[in-house]
Amino acid sequence: MKTELDDIVNQYKEDRLPTMFARAEPDELYYKSQEGRGFVRQLDFLMLQVEEVRYAVKDYYRAFHERTKWGTEKLLIGKEMERYEADLKEQWHRFVLRLQRNPEFAGRFDDDAACVEFGQRVLEWVDSQNVAIRTGMPSNSGYITRGSYHIMADNEVPPVYWHPKFLEKLDAIVKETIGSI
Repeated sequence: MKTELDDIVNQYKEDRLPTMFARAEPDELYYKSQEGRGFVRQLDFLMLQVEEVRYAVKDYYRAFHERTKWGTEKLLIGKEMERYEADLKEQWHRFVLRLQRNPEFAGRFDDDAACVEFGQRVLEWVDSQNVAIRTGMPSNSGYITRGSYHIMADNEVPPVYWHPKFLEKLDAIVKETIGSI
C-alpha cells in the first residue's frame, strides 16, 4: 500500500506529469472508428502492416488521454504543450531535411516507391523517439511522444507528415471531394 501511494505521489512532482494511460488499450470499436482520421490516412500511404497502424492508433489514444487529463487537471504550466509540440516539430523537420539529403532519396520524389520508403523511414524515426515533456518523465512514456506526433499529423493541415508528398495528396483529395459536391 505504501509503495503504491509513493508511486502516485512521485507522479505529481515538479519535474514530471502523471502517466495514467501507459497501458491503456483501446477497444476494437475505437480502432475501427479511427480509420478515416487524417493521421491514419497518412499511414495508409506508407503500405504498412495492419498491426503497425494499430500501434500508431494506440499511441495516439494513450497520448490523447494523457494530454487531455493534464489539461483538465490544469497540470500544464503556461504554454508547456505548445512548446513541447514546437520542439517535436523542429526535431521532425531536422530529421526530414537530413533524410532528404540522403543519396538514397535525393531527387527521387517523383518515384512513388521512394516516397513510400522515405515515409516509412520518417515513421520509424518517430517510433524511436522518446522526448520527455518534463525531465523526470518515466522511461516508458515514449507513447506520449509518438502519440503527440500522430496528434499533430491529424491536423487539417498537418505540421508533420511521413510521406514527402502527403500535402500534395491531401490537396488532391480535397479538390476531388469538392468537385464531387
